Amino acid sequence: MAAFFEQGVSRGIEMGREQGIERGIQRGKHAEAIKIAKKMADAGVKADFIKAVTELDDQDLEHLLRSH
Repeated sequence: MAAFFEQGVSRGIEMGREQGIERGIQRGKHAEAIKIAKKMADAGVKADFIKAVTELDDQDLEHLLRSH
């Protein structure tokens, strides 16, 4: 019974680690998309094209352009 419990705990830890790595990757991709969008906006690129290239959602793009 204890071995089963330990196996479950180990699996839970591994799943948590995998989810954390995936979340970190997604945050990094999002940060890079924001960085690219800012450069594009600085260059005078239209919002529609920025959205198509970076795949940012409307809220992120609107916030970026407002604060820009």
